[in-house]
Amino acid sequence: MTSMTPINDMVKALDKAFAGFDELHLEADLKWHRDTLMAGQQFDQAVKAGEVDLSMYDCPSLRRQVKWEMRVEAYGGLTAFKLFTGSNWSMIADHVCKNHKAKVAKRNHRIVRDLTKAGITAVIDGDVELSKDGFNGLFAVQTDKGDRNIFVSTIYCRGAIKRPHFRCVVRVSV
Repeated sequence: MTSMTPINDMVKALDKAFAGFDELHLEADLKWHRDTLMAGQQFDQAVKAGEVDLSMYDCPSLRRQVKWEMRVEAYGGLTAFKLFTGSNWSMIADHVCKNHKAKVAKRNHRIVRDLTKAGITAVIDGDVELSKDGFNGLFAVQTDKGDRNIFVSTIYCRGAIKRPHFRCVVRVSV
């Protein structure tokens, strides 16, 4: 049976590296939600003030549909719109924090799962470095099948998904 101590040592090193990264990600996620909520509220105020011109649409149902699509877009998409509708900022911030904790737990579980699958018996050396878009970790370890290198990298991005998110990759060299 594989000892869990080497894995715990690696997880502790990663947790230390993740601490600042997770805090930055949570702040960016909260900022995105706050900015998107304000943009949606500004759109709603513009509609009430009559600043949104929908006169080019003759059909009332088409005007409603276009206004609905514009409103959902202003709120950052349908998922965000559903979150923002009927919620105050405290509720939204609470949801974002809970979601962030769940993502962190899932990431950590995935790392531990992959490390356990590698059959680590001892950590020889390890280094974790932060970069502007995440971090990279390299660990030299002994496994049941010999010496291996384990690469753990997390990439912080925005991409096609408008809100900030991160991806975590764990790779065990052969």
